[in-house]
Amino acid sequence: MSFEALKQKYISTFIEKRNDLQAAWDNKDIAQLHGLLHKLAGSAGGYGFDNLGALSRQGMELTNEDKIVDYKTLEKCYHKICLTLQSYTS
Repeated sequence: MSFEALKQKYISTFIEKRNDLQAAWDNKDIAQLHGLLHKLAGSAGGYGFDNLGALSRQGMELTNEDKIVDYKTLEKCYHKICLTLQSYTS
């Protein structure tokens, strides 16, 4: 399978990734959100989605269990990630 085909297959998972992030956000499940962002940060860069990877790493930092969650900043980051995921599936 070519890299472009793998990339398209990865893009096809973006709706599910966005839905999973939204469920964690809606439930205020910060641990789940952190885990999802960790996975996204790891995989996005490998497929050339550097901006998505950077946003996900920012979200991971904001949801680090050692910190008090700044929900206002996290919400902005969360929305940027969701918009970025959506931009590839629209």
